[in-house]
Amino acid sequence: MDGNEQIFPLAFGVGDSETNEAWEWFLTRLHKAVGEVDDLVIVSDRKGSITTGVEKVFPNSFHGACAVHLERNMVGHYGRNKALKQYFKRAARMYRESQFLQRMEHLKNINPETAQYVTDAGIERWA
Repeated sequence: MDGNEQIFPLAFGVGDSETNEAWEWFLTRLHKAVGEVDDLVIVSDRKGSITTGVEKVFPNSFHGACAVHLERNMVGHYGRNKALKQYFKRAARMYRESQFLQRMEHLKNINPETAQYVTDAGIERWA
């Protein structure tokens, strides 16, 4: 993301499927293009093949879980509940821990399974 909070695509690739091999191929070429980057952050939708590739090609990077994809997955698993989406979005955007915990408590009160699902995704990785 750039200074204007806009996504700036560095690279793209076309593959026939999202396999470990395809992601490793793409990430290896990305690594050749950008080299070693201190404090590199990669944000994705948590697909296992992406995670495997990132761990192999960029082992020192931080691999974040895209909150938008997490929200969509949450809706897919637990249905379209406006309050759930609202509290998750609010929690994901909080800067203060006390406010975050308050939003998560609201989420838990509405649907404990949903709160557990998003927590299990790794709160420290939400991006």
